[in-house]
Amino acid sequence: MVIRAMFIICLFVSFLIPLTTYSAWQKPVEVIVGIWGQEETEFGIKRGDTSDRFPWLTAILSDGKIVISDGVNEREVVFNSDGTLFKVISWYIQSGTEKTVSSEYPLYKYWDVQGYTTEGNIWIKINNYLLKSPTGELLKTTTERPLELGKVKKRRLSGEEYKYTIQYHDRVYTIPTENIYEEGFIRDINSNLYGIGTVTDPKDVYVDAEWEGNTVSERAQPHFIVSRYSQCGILQARLDISADKSHFRKTDTGVIRDDSLLRQYGKPVVAPNGDVYTWKRTTDTYSILKWTWQDDPNPAADIPDAPVNLTISPSPTSINLTWKASLQDPGCVTGYEIGRSTVSDGTYSAIGTVPSGVFSYSDTSAEAGMTYYYKVRAVGGDGYSEYSNTESGQR
Repeated sequence: MVIRAMFIICLFVSFLIPLTTYSAWQKPVEVIVGIWGQEETEFGIKRGDTSDRFPWLTAILSDGKIVISDGVNEREVVFNSDGTLFKVISWYIQSGTEKTVSSEYPLYKYWDVQGYTTEGNIWIKINNYLLKSPTGELLKTTTERPLELGKVKKRRLSGEEYKYTIQYHDRVYTIPTENIYEEGFIRDINSNLYGIGTVTDPKDVYVDAEWEGNTVSERAQPHFIVSRYSQCGILQARLDISADKSHFRKTDTGVIRDDSLLRQYGKPVVAPNGDVYTWKRTTDTYSILKWTWQDDPNPAADIPDAPVNLTISPSPTSINLTWKASLQDPGCVTGYEIGRSTVSDGTYSAIGTVPSGVFSYSDTSAEAGMTYYYKVRAVGGDGYSEYSNTESGQR
């Protein structure tokens, strides 16, 4: 049997994966590469005609360790952040005819990561919600989704535009988007929010090969996306991960896959620091890809969107203002500041503020017979939003 290299550290693979990404994430590297097998540094696979069983990337710990659940070989495999092997934990211990659960197995069972705490602990979901330390110690169990993992509400704004409101114990995020994040949301330890979903590009059609004398053409399968939002709910970057690629053909006995063209990618895992990982498998190898997050050295201010549709309604005793909320209310908006001037292009002075959730103001200091110009801006995040439209009126 030919021995193949098991692990390749920091090998750039941008030429292997067609992807679209913004400058916030660096191009991916393969931090782990292994072949199929049963040895300690190999990965188990059980092949089927139309589907296979193979390992899943389950968690990235606060110290960068990578946890992979190899169900075919019945073990958890843990790697250091640099891709070197840290530990292999068998699910069971065989003693004669007796098979018992390994005492170490629960320590490395990090299936279905839901979120992180600033202390480096990890929320996971296995029937109930479990809070575990990076060393596997069980800290808390709850049957209800805790508020620190976010309560998500979604509503349609118009057409394909949606608005997500994600309420945590310490803040609310409001996300206007055309994407549907069916895989959910997760926060990193710096309170940046990530939405994970799938999209299909209708133009993403490829012709792969001549197969049994025929040209095989297929539309790409939906591919995963990861969108990163600031603490004020502003989109910072979106990562597109390549679509799965495989072929099937019908025979008298059923459907058979052409394994020679197989390439498949797994659900992304967001690390506590905002890096993104996923697995990739081919007919010969199983690997872990990593996109490293890099902050912009000159970041834009994290501020909410402006309120809109300011209207004026004069009365004998005041000039009354109403407007529609900033998209980040509820969210990072803490209030609204009302600006007033006696000329449309003059200096606007703040004459009052109202808290978030309030979208009206009565200017009782306006003098009768005077014309005033008004505009409103949201307060929150790193400062002030842009102003709304300008409207004028007099008592």
